[in-house]
Order: sequence, then C-alpha cells, then structure tokens
Amino acid sequence: MLYVSIIILSALLYTYYHFRDRVPILMYHRIASVPGDRNALPEEKFEEQMRYLEENGFHSITAEELQAHFLHGKRLPKKPVVLTFDDGYEDNYKIAFPILKKYEFNCIIYLVSHLNYNKWDVEVPENPEKKFPLMTWDMIKEMQEYGIEFGG
Repeated sequence: MLYVSIIILSALLYTYYHFRDRVPILMYHRIASVPGDRNALPEEKFEEQMRYLEENGFHSITAEELQAHFLHGKRLPKKPVVLTFDDGYEDNYKIAFPILKKYEFNCIIYLVSHLNYNKWDVEVPENPEKKFPLMTWDMIKEMQEYGIEFGG
C-alpha cells in the first residue's frame, strides 16, 4: 500500500511541476448550429463550456498577459485559460460575446480585415448556408471597448 501511495504522490508531483506553467488555449471559429460544419459549435455547447470554466475556477487571460508572464514573470491568476476565435464571424459578436460577458471572460479574435463574409467556405459542398457574414467595424469597436483583443 505504501508503494502505491508513493507512486501516486510521485505522479501528482510530476504533473504539478511539469504542467504548472502551462496555459490551455481554446480555439473556436463559429458559434452556430450547422450540422456537418466542423468549425461551428452550437450556442448551447459553447455556453456549457464557458459555464464549466467559470464553475471550475478558470480565469480568461489575454495574449498580452500571457506574453508578460513568459517574458517578464508577471503572475497569472490561478487556472488561466486563453480563449481565441479565428476569422471574426458575426456570430462571435451576436452569440459568443453575450455569453463571454455573462461569465466575465475575454478572448482574442483573429480577424480577416478585407472581406464582409467567409469567402473561403463558399466552395465547401457541405455548407448549406454558403456565406457567413463577418463582424463589422462597429461590432469590433464595441467588443474592444469591453476588453476583447483583436489580432490578424
């Protein structure tokens, strides 16, 4: 029994020291119910994930905070997590943003700056909607004022 306890304790200590400076990064594209679209997560599932993070003590951090931690040793909150969205779909504003605010999370959205819709998805045969609008500059400005970061 002592031998098993030593192995378990060793595994826990190894895990703690090996992963203590690791920060999970969760990447999303669209928050929408589109069957067959691997880049779309239904709203209910997204909210379920944000609720899980909040109930389990996670704190969203920005890319700037993560960089300051690794380059300058700035302390991070316990259980930090980085939330990211690719492409800047309009549903990031209309659906994800209210949920993020509800749980007091922030995120980083990587934008496509020269298009009004997702030109890259239009040719996908399984895409029944074809065109998904991207965020407007007014949406981006409102989210930025809240504390959402944007990148390209």
